[in-house]
Amino acid sequence: MRNFRFWLVLLATCVLWAGAGTAAVADPRIERAREDLTAARAAEAEVTAALDRAAAEFEQARSHAERLADEAAATERVVVTARTDAREADDVFRERLLVLFARPDLGTSMLPPSVVGDDVGEMLHRVELIEQLTRRGAEDRVRADRAVARVQDAEQDYRVVTAGVRDAVRARRDQAAGLSEVLGEAQRRVGDARRDVREARAVVAAEQEARRRELALQRQRALQRTQAAAGGGPLPSVNGKTCPIGAPNAFSDTWGAARSGGRSHQGVDMFAAYGMPLYAVDGGTVRTSNNSLGGLSIHLTTDDGDRYYYAHLSETSVSTGQRVQAGQVIGANGNSGNARTTPPHLHWQYHPGGGAAINPYPLAFALCRS
Repeated sequence: MRNFRFWLVLLATCVLWAGAGTAAVADPRIERAREDLTAARAAEAEVTAALDRAAAEFEQARSHAERLADEAAATERVVVTARTDAREADDVFRERLLVLFARPDLGTSMLPPSVVGDDVGEMLHRVELIEQLTRRGAEDRVRADRAVARVQDAEQDYRVVTAGVRDAVRARRDQAAGLSEVLGEAQRRVGDARRDVREARAVVAAEQEARRRELALQRQRALQRTQAAAGGGPLPSVNGKTCPIGAPNAFSDTWGAARSGGRSHQGVDMFAAYGMPLYAVDGGTVRTSNNSLGGLSIHLTTDDGDRYYYAHLSETSVSTGQRVQAGQVIGANGNSGNARTTPPHLHWQYHPGGGAAINPYPLAFALCRS
């Protein structure tokens, strides 16, 4: 956290230097402004990397907790089955004891006439039956004891797994709190940097037209990235496409990670401050929906047939059937649906040609980290 704060302060300082350096037209000041802009970009990249690492740590804790929850449920089923087997084995053992020891006079020396009868052969046969009952009772007792041992082992496994689940949930809660703190601080610090840059926003009147145009282009690019990071504005487009969420944001490659109910992750979770603007990645037509899983959601189908899914929104700025352009605000970041216990984030899916979802992380990285 200390390193992260150091880079935030450095970023704000570098942006201030960059804004102040562009106010002069003398060559040494222009060169110094260029150097400060380069340093500001490097500091911004470090801040983004720190946010992504925090997001990855939270995702690992989240996935671990989900896996342990599934394992606990499976172990609980084993305990229930073992207890049932133990009860059944014990019932069989008790039934054989009742048959064998219903009366205390069933010994071979005190067999009643109803058992012995008038025929010696019949008496011996019944004695053999009693001995068989005795042997079977002993075998049933062994099976019952083994079933009880299995119950004890299963219950011990269940205690170990549930303890692990509690630890994993606690770790996930701590990671979520840490990530929320980092995102909030990033929003405040970079916002301060934006205000400082705005105060020092003098435009250079270059002595030579070519130099003026070159410096203006560099300054425009730097301000665009700084304003996007501070106020959630759209990042610069890449090949006509726009990053779906404003900056600062944090995400990592979690394709296929474990999720509740035995599901696997089919998108990328992009963490940012609550209410951060969300943008149409490309031009097309939108459809809105709302359900218990994805919460408030937007489905964007582009003119090329690609489909993008935005989930867990706090609000939408479009309606079903509306056409949008790349970079247009379509909603705001949130944690609706089943994301109530996580930091605000955009669950973003990519379906090329409208087909099955593929890992959107490479596209998100290209659009949001260029």
